[in-house]
Amino acid sequence: HSCAVIVPALLSMANSSLSSEGISGKAFLTSLAAGIHVTNRIGLAFGLYLDTGWMPTTLFGPFGCVVGCGKLLGFTEKQMLNGFGIAYSYIGGNRKALVEGGFMKRIQPGIASSHGVESTLLALKGITGPKHVFEDTYGFAHLYTGGKMRAEAFRATSKDVLEINNVSLKPYPSCRCTHPVIDAILE
Repeated sequence: HSCAVIVPALLSMANSSLSSEGISGKAFLTSLAAGIHVTNRIGLAFGLYLDTGWMPTTLFGPFGCVVGCGKLLGFTEKQMLNGFGIAYSYIGGNRKALVEGGFMKRIQPGIASSHGVESTLLALKGITGPKHVFEDTYGFAHLYTGGKMRAEAFRATSKDVLEINNVSLKPYPSCRCTHPVIDAILE
């Protein structure tokens, strides 16, 4: 659900005073594609190994927000790295509200989006974050997946397809597993 986290972050950034010169549609879509690409690559690296109690949207989304918003603002490599470290300091989110049907399940992507925007703004102001967020003793892999990851998901090759090409649109605003039922009822 990368778009649920990244799109609101990009809209807020595009409408902020930081973007006073205006943001072109091309710049917005390029930033969105970059954010989705990174979020989905992180998902490919860790998704299979996450304990079922964690919410992937809230764990992976803030990183995509930093990439998308940072690209929109013309971040340097150093700013992007700090943004990732700051985002890593913010991430969290479990599936308890999903399991129990609580309203927080619907708010969690907004929290992740907010954390991504805050991480971007803090990095823009020069706040530094941890540098080794995915590996290392206290990195993502160690804390969330027992050290397991598909490292090849982080390696770009000339055969790679942008992950935005692997995103589908939901025809109905509900869980994908409900769509066949909705189709059957409509038919």
